Amino acid sequence: MNKFLVRAGKSVQQLVQSQQAVRCFSSSNDKLLIDVDSKTGICKMKLNNPPVNILDKDMLHATVKAIKEAESSKDVRGVIISSNFDGKVFCAGLNIMDFYQQSREHVIDYWTSVQEWYLTWYGCSIPTVAVINGHSPAAGCVLSLMCDYRLMQSDGNKMIGLNETRLGIVAPFYIVEIMRSTINHRAAELHLVQGSMLSVADALKLGLVDDIDTADNLMAKAEKQLASFMSIPPKAYHLTKLRLRHEIMDKLKAVRLNDAKEFADLVAQPSVQEDLGMAVAAMKSRKK
Repeated sequence: MNKFLVRAGKSVQQLVQSQQAVRCFSSSNDKLLIDVDSKTGICKMKLNNPPVNILDKDMLHATVKAIKEAESSKDVRGVIISSNFDGKVFCAGLNIMDFYQQSREHVIDYWTSVQEWYLTWYGCSIPTVAVINGHSPAAGCVLSLMCDYRLMQSDGNKMIGLNETRLGIVAPFYIVEIMRSTINHRAAELHLVQGSMLSVADALKLGLVDDIDTADNLMAKAEKQLASFMSIPPKAYHLTKLRLRHEIMDKLKAVRLNDAKEFADLVAQPSVQEDLGMAVAAMKSRKK
């Protein structure tokens, strides 16, 4: 089996193992650990932004870069994304510090990166499977929803959901739509307005995740499901996927600047900044 681990600062390179060349691609700043098996065509990406895989701007850029390079690599036919912090957190969501006490220009710039992240992962041309091996609030949940299949760790009382309203934030229309297209409209409405976090059992019942298992079994299940996806002719797979997703993606592309401005105006409201400030204080107290 030919595998490689990609670290920061390295460009496309050649790795020779067992007299076979394996084409590599890189992540940035060690935010992602990437491992490709050239025989199966499976690329495993592990989020690696301690302590909780916050999606700061560097992390957003790293995940976008990685999935684009996976799509263009002749050795990759599918992707599994998980956390390097097994059993702790999959992804804790967006970086609050990028829209707390920041200039409007900074927030717009950050939100533009969020939009690119969404469009790239949701529209990915190759199959993607999320192994949710830890808590997955807010944009961590969104990352899993952008994948084609979701498996979640059943042991350890993990939680998942879109809890933005708890911070006074309103999910943008394309996040609402991805939730509504995954679970039914009424369930999405109840979940989004309350900003609830769901247990693994409730997430499975609602269809927010497709399957659950213990930590030891998740990756094998993910590989099996991804292999099934990869058995479909790639062009047919991608075009069918786009037919189901292109309308909401096209709608976002048409209003990207206005969407970013609306988000910047929303988070600039004193009441929202107050809620964000309390969240920041709570995070700092947990670190002590």
